[in-house]
Amino acid sequence: MLLGIVRASTQRYNEHTFFSLILVCWAADVHKSDESNKYKHLRQAAERATQKQPDEIHLIRAPNHQWTNPAAIEPYTTALHAHGFADAGIFTVDVLPVALQFLLKESERMYAVIYEHPKAGIWINFVVLFQDGSSITFTNTQDRGMEKRPGHPTVHVAGAAAGQLYSIAVAQCPRQPRKVLTPESLVAEFEKAWADGIQWRKSRGGISAAEVASVSLSRGGQPVRVLRPERIHYIAEQRGKPEAELKNALRKIFESYSGVTKAYLVSVKYDESPQISVALCLMSASR
Repeated sequence: MLLGIVRASTQRYNEHTFFSLILVCWAADVHKSDESNKYKHLRQAAERATQKQPDEIHLIRAPNHQWTNPAAIEPYTTALHAHGFADAGIFTVDVLPVALQFLLKESERMYAVIYEHPKAGIWINFVVLFQDGSSITFTNTQDRGMEKRPGHPTVHVAGAAAGQLYSIAVAQCPRQPRKVLTPESLVAEFEKAWADGIQWRKSRGGISAAEVASVSLSRGGQPVRVLRPERIHYIAEQRGKPEAELKNALRKIFESYSGVTKAYLVSVKYDESPQISVALCLMSASR
């Protein structure tokens, strides 16, 4: 069984560079027929999920919208107002069961979106659009393993309060020219971002079976990423100095866990990013 892959720095291997367990619990003793059946169901679920995604959406202004849980919305709006954000409208979506509220901080060219969905609940995003057409989103939702469109990364800080997430967005947002935003432009920008994102996802075959598996496995609250096989490559030469330093640093850890039978390095390509990371793979003979 593959216990997991721990991502490391692309520059140097050491025990301080690991930050998440991204792949968990693939059993090696599952019958081939079972694996085939599982993949079939994953593929079918992926196709259904892709078909349900509309190619475009249109926001409908709803100034008198009644939130299902206003007590959960209020802390978000209060915190955003305290940080200088101004209300920019409440909307519903013509083809999706979601309501959202825009808040804009024009001086920073950053906007926030508070969402309320009957099943997914309430969450918040901070978004910055750049003049070159790229963007970055900071959200307090959990990373469910969906691949990100190139040039449009999403930073997940699961469960973060609005003020905490805003501070992270300010600190981590790339220093590059930002697009001017106004309350009037937000609707068009939001609708365009949806259409562009769906077009990209469908152009690459839609939601993949691996992404469906990631979403399913992450329901327990742990960060999980099921990677496509072509994104993982075994590194043949593993006897260099940095590899030796890594092995020495982890030797005592391995001795404490008898279930770990093998460890090796792989190169991993996440999402559609050109960046290639080096990761540590841990293997176990037991389930």
